[in-house]
Amino acid sequence: MPQNRSDYEGLPTPGPARPEDVIEDLGDGLLLRRAREEDIEANAVFQAVVQADPPDFSRLDHIGNWVRQLMDGSHPTCRAPDFLLVHDTRKDLIASSLGLLSHRLAYDGIEIPAGMPELVGTHPDYRHRRLVARQFDEVHRWSEERGDLLQMVDGIPWYYRQFGYEMAVQRHGGLDLPPSALPKEMPEGLRVREAIQGDAAFIARTYDHAMRRYRLTCNRDESFWEFELAGREGFTTVSRKLEIVETVDGEPRAVFNHVPILLAEGHTWTPFLEVAPGVDWSAPLEAALHFLRELGTSYAVRDEETFAGAALVLGVDHPAYRVLEGSGGRPRRPYAWYLRVPDLPAFLRRVGPALAARLVGTPYEGHRGTLALSFYRTGARLRFEKGELAEVSAWRPATDDIGDAAFPDLTFLDLLFGHRSVGELADARPDVQIHEQEGLLRTLFPEQPSFLMATS
Repeated sequence: MPQNRSDYEGLPTPGPARPEDVIEDLGDGLLLRRAREEDIEANAVFQAVVQADPPDFSRLDHIGNWVRQLMDGSHPTCRAPDFLLVHDTRKDLIASSLGLLSHRLAYDGIEIPAGMPELVGTHPDYRHRRLVARQFDEVHRWSEERGDLLQMVDGIPWYYRQFGYEMAVQRHGGLDLPPSALPKEMPEGLRVREAIQGDAAFIARTYDHAMRRYRLTCNRDESFWEFELAGREGFTTVSRKLEIVETVDGEPRAVFNHVPILLAEGHTWTPFLEVAPGVDWSAPLEAALHFLRELGTSYAVRDEETFAGAALVLGVDHPAYRVLEGSGGRPRRPYAWYLRVPDLPAFLRRVGPALAARLVGTPYEGHRGTLALSFYRTGARLRFEKGELAEVSAWRPATDDIGDAAFPDLTFLDLLFGHRSVGELADARPDVQIHEQEGLLRTLFPEQPSFLMATS
């Protein structure tokens, strides 16, 4: 297993740099090019090592497995040519790499095509040369050519802000339950079993019903769940084992997942748990928690660890938490997804029906007028007619005309995606200025959680 910088030497060599794959000559023998099937093994091993990073540089084989499955044709939305490589042709090695996955998101049910840069990695000897920045320019171009209205990244703090991203949607967060809060017995009449491909339709229905409570979600049809159930081989970074809570007669009641094989800081890790429509949460949730208690205890005994409990990383607001009030659970602070909206007027036009629907039943139902939003260097004007968003146009604010409200940097994305309220943004940033129509702003952009369960 690699243990130091010297272990970066001797990595598998990528395939030959064919002229038709080259995007740009970066100088010093570095070529920016698309990956091919011949590069799968080289990129898998490269990513398995480079993502480990200091202090140990141990090869992360679960990342290598993940990269192979993204590139070998088994993934629903990604292939080898969806990866970029910076190929050092003098040393015949990969200097840097990243991929672009396609996703279909939904904003209040309105489909939003999106791209997801993933597995951003650079060999230590090639860092601080803006190789990642050049690759981001290229994948943004790919994404926009595909018609994507948004890009999303799950990544390290701050880094992706330099490429036009804002941390604008919650990620994880939830409730850590100690072992004492986990049921010691399975509720009468219920059992938990491993999900199989035949459960895909039930899981899809249950998931779709649950997503109605969120602002921004990932569309996952039945075929995606079939992939999760049968399409992944071996343990990968994104492996999640699905379980079904059912009656002893075989009627499904709930579905949840967990990270298989290991504990995370002593906890089982559950980022998805939903009960079928019309079913009381109490007993199915109890069944799931009992299962997680037994599973976590077995992992702890096997690995000679201390079982710390179950981490329900379902976001900051979830029905399970209301059932578990008073259980002794400890809130887990959320992280966030990075989002980028390259053409904000186009995005607002797309989600116009959702904005109009928020006016119904409020004092602004049937609203007619213009809302001018300033982002200081740029801006957007929203014109409403009879409660419908009739037009969105770009405009440039002036010193003597900064519109009805002004939002610095990318803070408007926090409002657009329900991550922060108007009041929270104004309290946090003095240069968030609300001059007119605050009530309309609050009605159009209420605070609301999102839930992004990407298929990576």
